[in-house]
Amino acid sequence: MSYALTSRITDATRPWAGIAISSNGLKLAACDSTNGYIWTSSNYGVTWVSQTNSGARGWNTITCNSGGTILLAGVYNQYLYISTDSGLNWTARLTDANRLWYGTVSSSNGTILAACNLTSYIYIYLRIQE
Repeated sequence: MSYALTSRITDATRPWAGIAISSNGLKLAACDSTNGYIWTSSNYGVTWVSQTNSGARGWNTITCNSGGTILLAGVYNQYLYISTDSGLNWTARLTDANRLWYGTVSSSNGTILAACNLTSYIYIYLRIQE
């Protein structure tokens, strides 16, 4: 099997720090590391939308569940943020301040999210069903 590289995003000048993809490839999310936004695509990366509700931040890492609906993203030396609507709205994990977020992962259904930082622990979040 071989793969062909296809450039899809039109703004090649952004410093992209992370990217996440749903299991079927339909939904993607990418983070701009220099006071930028989270960008999302819902059509295999053909077109992208800047999610301004994410806030202009120094995003460093992002992940999503298999459906691309639950996202976890980290801002270096700030907070983790969670979205449960494919990146339209974001909630800060205010108890996780000022950590050097470096990596994020999600279980396939998004009920378990994890993040690591450069200076201390691995943090695991279990989604509580309401």
